[in-house]
Amino acid sequence: MSGFDPKSLLGKAESDRLEFKEEAVLERPASIGREVVGFLNADGGDIWIGVKEEHERAVGYESIPDIEQARRSLLDHLIDTIQPQFRPEEVKLDCEGGLIHVTVKKGSSSLYAQRDGGWRFWIRIDARLREMSFHEIAKEFSRRSKAESTKKDRVTEIAAELRKAQASVVIEKPQLWLRLVPTESLEIGFDVDATKVQFLSWLTDASSTGNRRSGWNFVNDLRGPRFFGNKVTHGNDDDYMRTEITEQGHVTFWVRDSLGQPGSEPSIAPYELIEYPVSVFRLMAAILNRYGNGHADLQVVAGLVISGIRGWSLRPGSPRGPARMLLLGPKKFPDDVLELDPIAFTEGQIRDRDKPDWCGLRIVQRIYERFGFESNAIPPEFDQQQGRLLLG
Repeated sequence: MSGFDPKSLLGKAESDRLEFKEEAVLERPASIGREVVGFLNADGGDIWIGVKEEHERAVGYESIPDIEQARRSLLDHLIDTIQPQFRPEEVKLDCEGGLIHVTVKKGSSSLYAQRDGGWRFWIRIDARLREMSFHEIAKEFSRRSKAESTKKDRVTEIAAELRKAQASVVIEKPQLWLRLVPTESLEIGFDVDATKVQFLSWLTDASSTGNRRSGWNFVNDLRGPRFFGNKVTHGNDDDYMRTEITEQGHVTFWVRDSLGQPGSEPSIAPYELIEYPVSVFRLMAAILNRYGNGHADLQVVAGLVISGIRGWSLRPGSPRGPARMLLLGPKKFPDDVLELDPIAFTEGQIRDRDKPDWCGLRIVQRIYERFGFESNAIPPEFDQQQGRLLLG
């Protein structure tokens, strides 16, 4: 249950990022759709439904009856009438203090329109909403198309760099190598004391990034992190595990000799395989939440290599239960190197709520595919419907 107190809104003025609507507006959801489109086409904002305003200032509020049903109906309307379809992280509807809170981020697509007697393009200017002219629409489509092209070019460039880096990973010993590269520099100042304190916590306390203290994650118990002017490293070259974060926000993690059981019949341990990537995405989520503000169009490109595993087997299902007995038997990997094509994620897909696990799941699904498995071979401790890793 939300602890939000709607009294905190009283006296606040509407602005380019804030709009108030009375509860009766739910009978005319198109008017809310216009506001959402306007925020998507501008810099985002917040809409509070259930708030009375006078002269663009909040003066009262009223709890919305059957609020969850009203929220679902409004969301369905927005999905049905706004094109192109917004992403879940771009428009969120929450019930807070008896009000409906619509949080809108700057849209990641070109321009958004509302289907309301034709396609209508709205934009938020100061505390006002207005329809865009044909000239403005054409100009904005052109500008955003160029920006989108530039963004795609940057993703392509980073993907090419990742492929080169993946090709240089040595294959003599079994190891997992994972690198996450933002499309824009996060400008992390590792010479700042507060930054050192923050990364010291993240790199030595697994729980500070939402990971298990005793789990398979990037925390190296052998030594503490070392700070340089442009990066922090956790672990030495000869350690079994190493993590490096640069001032641009590039995160590189590799772990050796900790993927399973070597020997005459070497095998990869499923829990290590699914938890290591998720832990790194959780670290990246923490970094983005601290240093990624102001980068609305930022994406993160991920590259992964597992090397030295020719003849290693992977068993489907959970090591803890009989579920794996209902699946196929273990499968051996025929090559020395398992290399994934780089995958791009939006910053919202990584940093919002439980999304880091969902990003890790996409990586894990591709690894299992390379072994010849369907996604149901992934241990059920990874809830694929919710996109959450649930290892206790």
